[in-house]
Amino acid sequence: WYGQRGWILKAIVGLALLVLIGLYANFFYATQWWNNFNPNYPDTYTFEKRNVSAGEQVAAGTGTDTAKTCGNSGIAQVAADLTDFNVNQNAWISSMILYKLGLFGIDWDNTPWMDNKASFQRGI
Repeated sequence: WYGQRGWILKAIVGLALLVLIGLYANFFYATQWWNNFNPNYPDTYTFEKRNVSAGEQVAAGTGTDTAKTCGNSGIAQVAADLTDFNVNQNAWISSMILYKLGLFGIDWDNTPWMDNKASFQRGI
Protein backbone atom coordinates (compact mmCIF):
# COMPACT_ATOMS: atom_id res chain seq x y z
CA TRP A 1 0.00 0.00 0.00
CA TYR A 2 2.63 2.52 1.07
CA GLY A 3 5.08 1.67 -1.71
CA GLN A 4 2.55 2.34 -4.47
CA ARG A 5 1.58 5.84 -3.30
CA GLY A 6 2.96 9.16 -4.45
CA TRP A 7 5.96 10.95 -2.99
CA ILE A 8 3.82 13.55 -1.13
CA LEU A 9 2.05 10.88 0.92
CA LYS A 10 5.36 9.08 1.51
CA ALA A 11 6.92 12.33 2.73
CA ILE A 12 4.01 13.08 5.07
CA VAL A 13 3.95 9.57 6.55
CA GLY A 14 7.74 9.50 6.79
CA LEU A 15 7.82 12.88 8.52
CA ALA A 16 5.11 11.79 10.95
CA LEU A 17 7.11 8.65 11.79
CA LEU A 18 10.28 10.70 12.29
CA VAL A 19 8.46 13.07 14.65
CA LEU A 20 7.03 10.12 16.59
CA ILE A 21 10.45 8.46 16.85
CA GLY A 22 11.98 11.77 17.96
CA LEU A 23 9.30 12.27 20.61
CA TYR A 24 9.84 8.77 21.99
CA ALA A 25 13.62 9.26 21.98
CA ASN A 26 13.23 12.50 23.92
CA PHE A 27 10.74 10.85 26.30
CA PHE A 28 13.08 7.90 26.88
CA TYR A 29 16.01 10.23 27.56
CA ALA A 30 13.98 12.44 29.91
CA THR A 31 12.67 9.48 31.92
CA GLN A 32 15.93 7.57 32.21
CA TRP A 33 18.56 10.24 32.90
CA TRP A 34 18.57 12.64 35.84
CA ASN A 35 20.49 15.88 35.54
CA ASN A 36 22.62 16.80 38.58
CA PHE A 37 21.42 13.78 40.57
CA ASN A 38 23.31 13.31 43.83
CA PRO A 39 22.33 10.26 45.90
CA ASN A 40 24.20 11.74 48.87
CA TYR A 41 22.50 15.13 48.78
CA PRO A 42 21.82 15.14 52.56
CA ASP A 43 25.59 15.28 53.07
CA THR A 44 25.67 18.69 51.37
CA TYR A 45 23.72 20.22 54.24
CA THR A 46 25.54 20.97 57.47
CA PHE A 47 22.62 21.74 59.73
CA GLU A 48 24.48 20.62 62.84
CA LYS A 49 27.00 23.43 62.29
CA ARG A 50 24.37 26.17 61.96
CA ASN A 51 24.45 28.78 64.67
CA VAL A 52 21.31 30.67 63.59
CA SER A 53 17.83 29.27 64.19
CA ALA A 54 15.00 29.60 61.74
CA GLY A 55 13.38 33.00 62.04
CA GLU A 56 16.23 34.49 64.07
CA GLN A 57 17.42 37.86 62.78
CA VAL A 58 20.67 37.48 60.87
CA ALA A 59 21.50 41.02 59.82
CA ALA A 60 19.89 44.40 60.03
CA GLY A 61 20.08 46.94 57.25
CA THR A 62 22.78 49.59 57.33
CA GLY A 63 22.25 53.30 56.79
CA THR A 64 18.79 54.08 55.47
CA ASP A 65 18.07 50.42 54.65
CA THR A 66 16.20 49.01 57.64
CA ALA A 67 15.13 45.70 56.11
CA LYS A 68 15.70 42.74 58.38
CA THR A 69 16.88 39.33 57.24
CA CYS A 70 16.05 36.14 59.08
CA GLY A 71 17.71 32.75 59.02
CA ASN A 72 15.83 30.19 56.96
CA SER A 73 14.74 26.81 58.25
CA GLY A 74 16.39 23.59 57.17
CA ILE A 75 13.09 22.19 55.91
CA ALA A 76 12.51 25.26 53.73
CA GLN A 77 16.04 25.04 52.32
CA VAL A 78 15.76 21.33 51.48
CA ALA A 79 12.27 21.80 49.96
CA ALA A 80 13.51 24.70 47.83
CA ASP A 81 16.49 22.66 46.61
CA LEU A 82 14.31 19.64 45.76
CA THR A 83 11.84 21.84 43.92
CA ASP A 84 14.68 23.47 41.97
CA PHE A 85 16.09 20.02 41.15
CA ASN A 86 12.76 18.68 39.87
CA VAL A 87 11.40 21.76 38.13
CA ASN A 88 14.36 23.77 36.86
CA GLN A 89 17.08 21.17 36.33
CA ASN A 90 15.03 18.25 34.98
CA ALA A 91 12.14 17.86 32.56
CA TRP A 92 8.72 17.59 34.19
CA ILE A 93 7.68 14.15 32.95
CA SER A 94 3.98 14.37 33.80
CA SER A 95 3.51 17.26 31.37
CA MET A 96 5.03 15.47 28.36
CA ILE A 97 2.55 14.53 25.65
CA LEU A 98 3.72 10.91 25.46
CA TYR A 99 3.35 10.51 29.22
CA LYS A 100 -0.20 11.81 29.01
CA LEU A 101 -1.01 9.47 26.11
CA GLY A 102 0.35 6.45 27.97
CA LEU A 103 1.49 3.17 26.51
CA PHE A 104 -1.17 2.32 23.91
CA GLY A 105 -3.75 4.01 26.12
CA ILE A 106 -2.56 2.42 29.38
CA ASP A 107 -1.46 4.92 32.01
CA TRP A 108 2.30 4.82 32.59
CA ASP A 109 1.65 4.45 36.33
CA ASN A 110 0.05 1.07 35.57
CA THR A 111 3.09 -0.18 33.65
CA PRO A 112 6.49 -1.20 35.02
CA TRP A 113 8.30 1.21 32.66
CA MET A 114 9.23 4.89 32.58
CA ASP A 115 7.14 6.07 35.51
CA ASN A 116 9.65 6.26 38.37
CA LYS A 117 10.82 9.79 37.63
CA ALA A 118 7.28 11.08 37.15
CA SER A 119 6.13 9.41 40.36
CA PHE A 120 9.06 10.90 42.24
CA GLN A 121 8.40 14.37 40.84
CA ARG A 122 4.71 14.24 41.72
CA GLY A 123 5.54 13.02 45.22
CA ILE A 124 7.61 16.09 46.03
